Amino acid sequence: LEYRLKQYVTVADSFADFIKLLKTKRYTQTRLQRLACYVLFQVTKAEMKEAQEHSFIRVLGYTKQGQHYLKEVKKELTLPLIAKFGKQEAQRYGLSLRIDQIYQQGNAQITEQNFRRIPLFIDK
Repeated sequence: LEYRLKQYVTVADSFADFIKLLKTKRYTQTRLQRLACYVLFQVTKAEMKEAQEHSFIRVLGYTKQGQHYLKEVKKELTLPLIAKFGKQEAQRYGLSLRIDQIYQQGNAQITEQNFRRIPLFIDK
C-alpha cells in the first residue's frame, strides 16, 4: 500500500481522485479514507482507545424546540453532553480538539470553533 501511496500522491488532482486511484479489491474506498485521516491527524492506537472509552455528545447547534429536548433528555444520557468546549474538555477530549484544529487550518473561512464559542442557535 505504501508504494501505491507514493505512486499516486503526485498524480491525483484532489483527495477524492487520490482515493479512487488507490482503491483496489483489497482496499475499499472507506478503508483508505479512514487510513488517510489517521495519517493526517497522527492518531495513535492509544489515542483511539482513549477516545472510544471517553465518548461524548457535542452540541453544534439547536433551535428553541431542540433546547427543550436537550434539557429533558440530558439527565437520561449515558454519555456527557458538551455544548461549550473549555480547558477541562480539551484535556479530556484532546483528539477531538486536535482534529478540529487541523480542520480549521485547512479551511480559511472557519474561525476558532472550540473555545469561548457557544453552539449555533437558530430562532424559528
